[in-house]
Amino acid sequence: MTRLLSLLALLALAACGAPQPKGDPVPLKRLFAETPRYECLDYEASSDSCEGISQRRVSGDRVHFDAEFLLPPTRNIPGRPKVFIKASFKLEATRYCGNFRNAEVKVTGVPSSYATDLAMILKIQMMKQGDMCTRYYRQKNGTYLSVTTRPSGSPVRNGISPVHFVNSPKKLRSPSMF
Repeated sequence: MTRLLSLLALLALAACGAPQPKGDPVPLKRLFAETPRYECLDYEASSDSCEGISQRRVSGDRVHFDAEFLLPPTRNIPGRPKVFIKASFKLEATRYCGNFRNAEVKVTGVPSSYATDLAMILKIQMMKQGDMCTRYYRQKNGTYLSVTTRPSGSPVRNGISPVHFVNSPKKLRSPSMF
């Protein structure tokens, strides 16, 4: 469940205890100018798919994300839950910060009674994460790492993940850890 919540924190987070990247974070204005507006979490070339996809829009000192991902199938929930999240964060020079208190969460692909409950549970879990900040680091191979920390800079669990920026939404797949 933590990994799914990390998807929400844009959607971008991988292994607990992963080392912090070396070098300086990419300034967000430059990152946003140089990359497509879709952020793909854990891109898999063989299936041309992502575990999560988000689209960003910048307005003033805010960055807005519309994100979506699939929940893994379970025997307890009929259908295939797809989660949509709209969230907004405050832009700073090399990071964006905020929490999910005002996020909108919607679940589709399951009966409405399940969708309402799942959306509420996800929103509560996201709000429990508190304030977080995300920075991006360019890797030698041209890809990026997304690093999410507390505002103080202290690490959060599952706070580092590779991301790819793509020109259009990709097919979604269930998170690989499930």
